[in-house]
Amino acid sequence: MQSLTQLQLSYDTNPGSIPACLGNLHKLIYLGFHGDKLSGTIPSPIFHNLTDLGTLEINSDKLEGTFMFSALANLSKLKEVDISGRSLEIDTETPVSWFPSFQLSFLSLRYCIINSRNAGRLPTFLWSQRKIKILFLRDAEITGTPPIGLFCNSSLGSLDLRNNSISGLFVVPCRNASYDAYEINLSHNHISGPLPENIHLSFPKLNILRIAGNKLEGRIPPSLGERQLVLLDLSDNHLSGEVPMLLP
Repeated sequence: MQSLTQLQLSYDTNPGSIPACLGNLHKLIYLGFHGDKLSGTIPSPIFHNLTDLGTLEINSDKLEGTFMFSALANLSKLKEVDISGRSLEIDTETPVSWFPSFQLSFLSLRYCIINSRNAGRLPTFLWSQRKIKILFLRDAEITGTPPIGLFCNSSLGSLDLRNNSISGLFVVPCRNASYDAYEINLSHNHISGPLPENIHLSFPKLNILRIAGNKLEGRIPPSLGERQLVLLDLSDNHLSGEVPMLLP
């Protein structure tokens, strides 16, 4: 068993929890737990010796307690993390001094309760992730301003922050810069003000833009009609003026 490199446990029929003894499987590259009957907490100590781990998946709405994300700090080969659970809290800010040795390409913390002890703060460690391409944090009780600055120093292509409590202006943070983003979803938050007129310059590869159900005002930038958008959803806002021609 100690030479095992991949392990996936399904809890669709029989109830169970994450075994604490898995920390002895030092050669694991992939570790996954799935199923509606998976319950209990995520035991942080199991990750201390899983230094080869590249992919971690834990998905169940019956998980509970608080998972300290810093438990993954020393997993330098970690590339993909997918954790979800409607009753699961994830604390990414404790201890304050922790710093990740990993560079993620994919992170999904959908349907979790993120940083409830820090007023729903967006995970600070994200600003160190230069290689991240996909970031899914929908339905996670996140607050703060739209984190468009994440595009400045990373290769982020897809950002999903729908159904949170993000407020403030949608601001393009870096002038004369163009980003790799092809999909942005900020629907059903509290984002206000106008859309930037130069949004087309900053996101030349954008295919999908969803900011429905916010408090946007003003006109829709005509330049959006010049993009090869596949989908544009700005419904349920306070926008005015003409809708740009979106078909080439």
